[in-house]
Amino acid sequence: AVSAGTVCISGKLSSYKTKAQATEVLQAHGYTVKSSLTKDCTHLINESGTESAKTKKARESGIQIITNLLDFIGE
Repeated sequence: AVSAGTVCISGKLSSYKTKAQATEVLQAHGYTVKSSLTKDCTHLINESGTESAKTKKARESGIQIITNLLDFIGE
């Protein structure tokens, strides 16, 4: 299967109670989920509303920042 992309989750989520839940849903949609921001990440999930160092780095690297996970996966 072709990966839909590689996602890094930063900070607290509002759409799911735990990162584990979000990870399962993302994987079911074909995404690879990483705990750290690597050069192969295509998306960074940040629902906290705060600009973390990770978010800043992602933006500088041209990685798409996702602020609403449910919208992103179309749930």
